[in-house]
Amino acid sequence: MKENNKYRFIWAAIGLLLVLNIGLLAWIMFFSANGFFPPKRLFLENELKFDQKQSDAYRILRQQHAAQVRALRETVKSMKTEFYEELSQENISDSTIKSKAINIETKMAEVDLITFKHFQQVRRMCTPQQQKRFDELIMDLIRTIDRPSGGPPPRNARPPFDGPRPSNMPPPNE
Repeated sequence: MKENNKYRFIWAAIGLLLVLNIGLLAWIMFFSANGFFPPKRLFLENELKFDQKQSDAYRILRQQHAAQVRALRETVKSMKTEFYEELSQENISDSTIKSKAINIETKMAEVDLITFKHFQQVRRMCTPQQQKRFDELIMDLIRTIDRPSGGPPPRNARPPFDGPRPSNMPPPNE
């Protein structure tokens, strides 16, 4: 009979811990100002500490930018669909394929230009102190985007090999 009491105690402890964990998650979710993850769209507003006037202007700029970029991305999507539909054709010239690829690249460059101009407008509405912080944030963002994985390298990543190569190791692709 003592064996059953021991298991009841363990199950009661597990149940209590489960209820406490659920309660903690609910507390964080409902009573925290930002929930688990603050919306990314508010990142610049929060980091630059915009006042109400700046926040209103920024939200309008952000909506305009999103509409412009969305339209261009839809165009690029349809262009890429058309581009890859060419796979089914046997006799397609390289110049046709290159022309379509260049058109897609041109549209993507337009997205980058619109984004650049958007950030110029955001920077203009900042105070000098906010502009300094804005410049730091944008450079951090660019560095993050330039990373192949979009994040820091893994902790166990090996550094590049600079020593002599073993005889059975193939040469690097250069």
